[in-house]
Amino acid sequence: MDTAAEPLLSNRPWRQRTFSALSPSGIRSTVLNFIGSTVGAGMLSLPYAVATCGLLSGVLLLLFVGVSFYLFYASLVRTCDKLTEFTYVGMMRNTYGRGGKLVVEATVLLFQLGVMSTMNNLLCSFALHTLLDYGVDLDPDALHPRALFMSVLLLVQIPMVLPEKVQALRYASGASLCCVMYVALVVLVQGPAYIAKNSQPVSLFRWDVKALDAVGVILFSFENALIVPMLYNELERRSP
Repeated sequence: MDTAAEPLLSNRPWRQRTFSALSPSGIRSTVLNFIGSTVGAGMLSLPYAVATCGLLSGVLLLLFVGVSFYLFYASLVRTCDKLTEFTYVGMMRNTYGRGGKLVVEATVLLFQLGVMSTMNNLLCSFALHTLLDYGVDLDPDALHPRALFMSVLLLVQIPMVLPEKVQALRYASGASLCCVMYVALVVLVQGPAYIAKNSQPVSLFRWDVKALDAVGVILFSFENALIVPMLYNELERRSP
């Protein structure tokens, strides 16, 4: 069935469309999953990236990377429609055969392992140092506390990979997004007091070896490519 010509919005009243329960494959749950999987450590790292390369160059980088990812995602979903494949493995197998399939499988595996290791290490260090600040007697750099925290974190993460569809995580994505937005709100509220105590001159443009870190951080903050084909495939009324 050709779903591209179907309207994305139904004829229901705005209030009903906005505040009714989230459907498993609706526009709202898809947007929520997409934002929830993107907004996170990358967004919270953007101030560091802008401070590293300067305000003007940071804003220009944000605009350039944002437009680049928009064009990439637009090309990606149209490729999915053309090949009727909604995974990277399927698209590579369809286009380049078995060799391309093996290459993309290895690339995705290494990427996911790297992200998982980095995020778990950051969460572990942050959580243990926070517990130490609250009076818990432990050594954040000792092996046993870190191993215990990583085990607990693994038990929390395992249920997240059990659902057959990404859309099944729509409520979990909403909860994660609320947590991130709360952190962002705290930063905004406490920002003026922090700036008053730690005032430094604002650089409009600075480009050196250290400023190259900003490129990686900004790219990471927009990166959500792995989930796009799956979310697109699960839409009830699919349209690029």
